[in-house]
Amino acid sequence: MLNHIRLVTVALVMLSALGILACPVRAQDTAAGAGEKTAAVAGGEGQAAEKLRSQWSDMLHYVRMARPKLAISYAQGILKAATPEEIYRLSVAVKGSQGILTRGMGSKELQDVIVEIRKRINQGYQAFRRNASEIKQTIETLGGNARAYARAKDRLVASGECALPQLLQVLLDPKITPMLRERVGEVLPGAGKENVRGLAEATQSVNTRLVQEAATALGRIRYGHAIPQLRELYARKNLTPSTRKIVAMALISCAGGDQGVLTKPPAELYYRAAVKYYQRHESVLPDSRYATANVWYFRDELLTSKPVPREIFCDIYAMRMARKALEADPKYSPAVSLWLSAYLRRELDLPAGQSDPLLGAGQPAAGDYVRAAGAAYAQQVLARGLDEGHSGVAIAAIKALRDVAGAKNLVKGLEEGSAQPLVEAMGYPDRRVRFLAAEVLALAMPEEKYSGDRIVVSALMDALRQVGASRAILIAGEGEKRNLLKDALRGQKYTVIAEGAPIAALAAARKAGGADLVVVAEARQVSRSVDLVRRDPRMAAVPVIAMGSVGDFGEMAAADGKVVLVPPAADVSVVVEALPKAAALASGKTLSAEEASDWAVRAAKAIRMLGLTGNKVYAIAPALDTLIAALKDNRPAVRIASARAMAVISDAHGQQATAALADGATDTKVRIAAYGALSESVRRYGNALTSAQSQAVVDVVNSKAARSIRRAAAQVLGALDLASDQITPLIRDAAGGD
Repeated sequence: MLNHIRLVTVALVMLSALGILACPVRAQDTAAGAGEKTAAVAGGEGQAAEKLRSQWSDMLHYVRMARPKLAISYAQGILKAATPEEIYRLSVAVKGSQGILTRGMGSKELQDVIVEIRKRINQGYQAFRRNASEIKQTIETLGGNARAYARAKDRLVASGECALPQLLQVLLDPKITPMLRERVGEVLPGAGKENVRGLAEATQSVNTRLVQEAATALGRIRYGHAIPQLRELYARKNLTPSTRKIVAMALISCAGGDQGVLTKPPAELYYRAAVKYYQRHESVLPDSRYATANVWYFRDELLTSKPVPREIFCDIYAMRMARKALEADPKYSPAVSLWLSAYLRRELDLPAGQSDPLLGAGQPAAGDYVRAAGAAYAQQVLARGLDEGHSGVAIAAIKALRDVAGAKNLVKGLEEGSAQPLVEAMGYPDRRVRFLAAEVLALAMPEEKYSGDRIVVSALMDALRQVGASRAILIAGEGEKRNLLKDALRGQKYTVIAEGAPIAALAAARKAGGADLVVVAEARQVSRSVDLVRRDPRMAAVPVIAMGSVGDFGEMAAADGKVVLVPPAADVSVVVEALPKAAALASGKTLSAEEASDWAVRAAKAIRMLGLTGNKVYAIAPALDTLIAALKDNRPAVRIASARAMAVISDAHGQQATAALADGATDTKVRIAAYGALSESVRRYGNALTSAQSQAVVDVVNSKAARSIRRAAAQVLGALDLASDQITPLIRDAAGGD
C-alpha cells in the first residue's frame, strides 16, 4: 500500500511538468490596457472633472430629495459623458454615494437608471483596480506627504491583489527607503483576504525582508488559509532568528492564538486547507463580482498570476493544497483521494464553452487518474461524492470502479465493518447514481452474499419503471383542493400519485420507481409525512412543498433544508410558484425521456445477465411483475429487452405474457423479438402456454403474415413439441401438399 501511495504521489507531483500548472502570465501583463486613462476626478483637477463632480452631486441631491425626473436627467448626462472608471471614482470621492443610491432603489422610477449607474461603477472598479500603469504611478506617490500617502493607500487597497506584484517588487529594491518600506508594509494587509494567496506564495522568496513583510502582513490579515505556507516556512532551516520569530507570531495569529500550530505537521495543515477549498468554505471563496479569479505563483523572485474561470478556482486550489500535502508527506494518503475528487469536480464545474487555461495539451482526464489510482482510492472518491452530494463525482467514481475493480473490491468497505460506498450509492437520491451503482454491482457477478445485495434487483426494477417524466406525490384528502392541486401539477408536466395518507402515497411511489417532489396539502400531515419521506433512502433528499405555517414548521423546514413552506390557506397558484424553488433543491435532475428509456433497457439487460449466469447472490424472481408491466410499455426497445429478460425466469405467467406480446404487438421487430424470447423460455423451462396461446402460434405459422414473423413463430412451435392432432391442421392446410 505504501508503495502504491508513493507511486500516486509521484504521478501527482509530475503533473506540473505535464501542464496542470501551466506557466502563468504576469499580473501586470494581464492587467495592461484594462480601462482607459481618465481624468483625475478625485484630485479635482480640470474643468471637465469639476463639472462631472458637480453633476454627480446634483444627481445625488435630487435622489435624496425624491425628485426622480431631475435625478434621472443628471444621471443620463453622467452616463453619456463619463467613462466607467470616472463614475467609479465619483462614487468613491463623494461621501455617502452608495447609501444614497441604495435608498434611491426604493423608487420604481429611479430603479432602472440606478441599476445602470451601479453597473458602470462596477465596470469602472474593475478597470481601475487592474490598471497596471496607474498602480505603478500610485505606488510612486506612497513616499509623498501625508495627504498623498493616504490617497495612494486608499487606491492601492482598492486595487487589492492586482497591486500586489508591484508592491512586492518595490520591497525587493535594494535602494528602497525605510519610510517607503514601512508604508508598503502598511498597504499590504489593507486588501484583507484578497491578498492572502499572493502573500502566502511570496513566503517562498529567498529575500529575508520580503519574507518578513509578507509574513507580517499575513499575521495582520489573520486568515486561516495562510497557515500551511507559514508552517512550512517556519520549518525552513535557514531562517534567521528574527525572521523565525516574525513567522511564528504570524502563524499563531492566523490560528486564532493557538500556539500548538507551530508543531502540527505541514501535510495535515495543507490537507485541511484543501478540504476547505473543496467544500467551498466562505473564507476561501473568490470575489463573486468577477467572472475570473487569480491563481498565484512565485517563481524567480517574481509574483505572477493567471486568471481562471471562477467556477473552477476552488477546485484548482484544492488540488494544489492536496498536492502540497503529499509533497510534505508522501504517506499522507487522504490527500490522494481528495486530489482526485477535486480534479473530477474541476472538469465538471468548468462552464460550457470555456477552457481551463492551466491544463496542458494532452493532459489525461481526471477519470484516468482515478482508474490509475486503483479501487481503494476510487471507493474513497465515491464516498466523498456521496457525502458532498455531488452526483458528477459519484458517477465518475462508479465508472472507474466498474473498469478496474473486481467483485470483492466493489463490495468491500473502506474500513473493517464499514458500509460499502457502492452499496450506499444505491440509496442516493439521484437516480443516475443509484441505477449505475446497481448495474455495476449486478454485472460484477459476486460469488458471495454481502450486506445490501438485496437492494440491487430492487434498484434495477426502479430503473425499468422509468419513463422520463417528473413524478410528484400529493398527500391530500379527497376534495376540491386535492383535485385542484392534481390539475395544477399535471399542468406543470408532473405525473401525480395522489393519496390521502403518507404511507400509501410512498408505497405507490416506490412501486412506480420513485418521485421527484412531495406536496403535503394538509398541515396536520406535514411532520409525519416529512419524517416518513426521509426514512426512505431513495427519498431522503426529495424536495417537499408543505402547506403549513412558519410558526409551526419553520424550525423543521430549516433543519431539513429541502422543505418549502407555503401558507396553509394558500391558493393553488402559490404552490405552482413554489415549484421552481423546490426543483432547485433537488439533488439530481429528472431523467430525460431518452435517459429513462436507456436505463430501462440497461436494467432489463442486467436482469437477463443475472439469469443467464445463474448468479446465486441476486434473486431476480421479484422483478417478474415489473418485467410483465414493461412488456406493455409503448417503447419498442423496452418491450424487447424486457421480453428477453423474461426468458431467463421460470414462471408460467411470465411466459404467457411474452406470448401475448408476440401475438398482439403491431411492431414487426417487437413481435419477432418476443417470439425469440418465447422460444428461449419454452426451451429452458418447458411449455407453460394456454391451449389458446399454443393454437395462436400454429395459426401464425400457417397464416399470411410476413415470412420473418412466421419463421419466428415456427421456432416457438418447434420448441412447444405439440401433439400430432395440433400439428395436423398445419400440414393439411399447407400450400402444395397434393
